[in-house]
Amino acid sequence: MAENEKELVPTNDYVFKRIFGHIGNEEITKGLLSAIIEREVDSVDLSKNPILEKDIKTDKVGVLDVKAVFPDGTLCDVEMQLTLKKDIEKRILFYWSKLFL
Repeated sequence: MAENEKELVPTNDYVFKRIFGHIGNEEITKGLLSAIIEREVDSVDLSKNPILEKDIKTDKVGVLDVKAVFPDGTLCDVEMQLTLKKDIEKRILFYWSKLFL
């Protein structure tokens, strides 16, 4: 690999979203979710907007890596996280709460 070329790995946030959160890749996403939750996933809908809008001006905009909906209406947020980030619990709770708005 040349010096200016970088390997695209699925643990990279952008690459993860392109593989598992991109419309047209539902079959790949179903396989990932089935492996994680250890149950068969019939279908997922990746057409939902993964951008979480601000509630107030000083908030940050949140972007879910993968926002999927199961046929029974269950909402699923899948996030790629390689390291323990500061305030991860707050971020998870924020993302979870926004799924239901």
